[in-house]
Amino acid sequence: VQEYVPGEPLTELLRRNGALDPRLAVSIVAQVAEAAHVAHRIGVVHRDLTPRNLLVTADGSVKVTDFGIARSDSAAPLTKAGHVIGTPAYLSPEQVRGQTASPASDVYTLGVVLYECLTGRRPFDGSNPIEVARAHLDQVPPPLPTVIPGPLRAVVIAALAKEPENRPAAADLARRLHAAIAPPRIGAASN
Repeated sequence: VQEYVPGEPLTELLRRNGALDPRLAVSIVAQVAEAAHVAHRIGVVHRDLTPRNLLVTADGSVKVTDFGIARSDSAAPLTKAGHVIGTPAYLSPEQVRGQTASPASDVYTLGVVLYECLTGRRPFDGSNPIEVARAHLDQVPPPLPTVIPGPLRAVVIAALAKEPENRPAAADLARRLHAAIAPPRIGAASN
């Protein structure tokens, strides 16, 4: 038995609207990062936090679905070493290399999702899944539009770092996202 979620996959929202307002994009991805943090704390890596697995309700709440390929630290591996699992357009570089997915892999995927939410397109493209997967290894994502606030662009770049150790943890990603779009404090000194 599963909870009925009166909403739609993020894929539909993106298909219908293209790029989302940065505040909405941050709200969606920050909620998922907070959920991923909870999973990571108990040793679970989702491995497929793609827009089709994120249900957005009418009130803006996000539900993470499809833990079908999730990996638990305490479970026996379900795949052989060197086998790639996940959606090519959202794979982290380490997953493309056939390495074990980690919490940092989920953060990278959220960076791809955030980029897509902000621009209406994925950062890497190709004529087939192998080209797309290789792009995650070899290419730098195209710059985000300058209408997106600089602090938010910096968060996306950090999440899309090629090396896992250079990415923020999921909880830190959520915190940085909220800070990137927070209104300035009244009385705050400007430098």
